Amino acid sequence: MEQIGWYCTALFLLAYFLASTGAVTGEDLSYQLLNLTGAVGYSYYAHKKRVYPSLFANVVWALVGAYAVITILL
Repeated sequence: MEQIGWYCTALFLLAYFLASTGAVTGEDLSYQLLNLTGAVGYSYYAHKKRVYPSLFANVVWALVGAYAVITILL
């Protein structure tokens, strides 16, 4: 379970690093997929650990990411 938490944390940090260095923008599918994948995985982790504020934040983060991915693909 801890590996999932660390993996998803790495996805968030990678997305933030890439955006901060200009390698990607918020409109890039890769950026949105990193955030979406991280949020979904971290939601699972937070649910299993019963960390409900984090669960709520990551579910919202995932919904925003899903909307962005759909918008980019359409």
